Amino acid sequence: MVVIEPDLHYVDVVAMRHLTSGLTFHIEECAGVLDAALKDLNKQTGLPNQILDWIRVRTLTAKPCPDGGKGRIIVEVSQTLNGAGKHGYFATVMRKTDERETTPVVFFKMNSPLLDIPMRVEVPLRALMVGNPPLPGTYTLYMHALLTSQGNTFLYYGITKRGWSLRFNEHMRAALAQKSKRLLAGPLMN
Repeated sequence: MVVIEPDLHYVDVVAMRHLTSGLTFHIEECAGVLDAALKDLNKQTGLPNQILDWIRVRTLTAKPCPDGGKGRIIVEVSQTLNGAGKHGYFATVMRKTDERETTPVVFFKMNSPLLDIPMRVEVPLRALMVGNPPLPGTYTLYMHALLTSQGNTFLYYGITKRGWSLRFNEHMRAALAQKSKRLLAGPLMN
């Protein structure tokens, strides 16, 4: 099957597919709304073009990713489903001035099909942009933060060459199948 990539200016669909593997998103549609949001953001701030320039000259380790200096840029991408079974795709750009972190980020909002709970996946914006070295076949370091209704936070760090979401689902299935009292089944490394 030949996949025809949409005409995108900022978003690397292959990188996005790699970093969201195992999630319930329609990648091409979400990449399209993310790219449109970045085009609008560029008209207002020039930040997406600054990040592309930063990636092109390979300053990834020499200096921090440009952030615009006026608060953290967060692009929230949502995929929704209406009562008729039709999907809607939305991207919202926000500027958070009350956070210490300044690195631009993309939040993917969804509902976990396994646990039927809301989820938010955070990916650095720079990792989804064109011009980076290819990601498939590389390791991904990931962290899961599980928040309870009592306000407790449980953290799990992992590393995998496969999709981090696939690893998380493996952990959750093992924990549920074994009726584990832990939130995640032991450190199953691949």
